[in-house]
Amino acid sequence: MASKKTKSQPAATPAATFVAPVTVAKADRKGSSTVENPVGATWVICWNATANAGGTPPARATLHKLVWDTGVAYYTGRTQVQKFLQWFAAGQPAAGLPRGVVFPTIL
Repeated sequence: MASKKTKSQPAATPAATFVAPVTVAKADRKGSSTVENPVGATWVICWNATANAGGTPPARATLHKLVWDTGVAYYTGRTQVQKFLQWFAAGQPAAGLPRGVVFPTIL
């Protein structure tokens, strides 16, 4: 019997790879905000970041980092960034603003 010659197969490249995620959350998630009126501060920071980005809200992780770096507590910042993005996506109704927050213009 004659032996068959087989072509060598090229090494298969992996179809998917894993890239470790970048952690944006603070290690100490519990605690109090160090700024006065953290809810209002969060909305103002999100509004200013949106205005600086040309009227489109930046990525959620970017907003979280901006808010946490100013002294807003982790869970307060997370909740209020979500509320801001929902409010912005709904067309910025005037009735949806937190108490004490006034925006001069609508983007």
